[in-house]
Amino acid sequence: MNQTTCRAPCCSISRCASSSSAGTAARFIAFLKRLLHNQARPIFLIVDRHSSHRAKMVQEFVAATDGRLELFFLPAYSPELNPR
Repeated sequence: MNQTTCRAPCCSISRCASSSSAGTAARFIAFLKRLLHNQARPIFLIVDRHSSHRAKMVQEFVAATDGRLELFFLPAYSPELNPR
């Protein structure tokens, strides 16, 4: 399944976007738009702290969704949270 045919709003996001396809903020926004397409319910997305996920244009896009999309960021570094 490639990113142009994926319509799953997300049981398996890794199928929709690989690290190479989400390398820039613009590409990440394009992915978010595909994720939001035809979604009636809000989407809560957990992302890492990659610079493209934290970019100002991404923040502005998320704010413009009027609560339809919310991003939650993983901690930058928290070894105490890793299971032993």
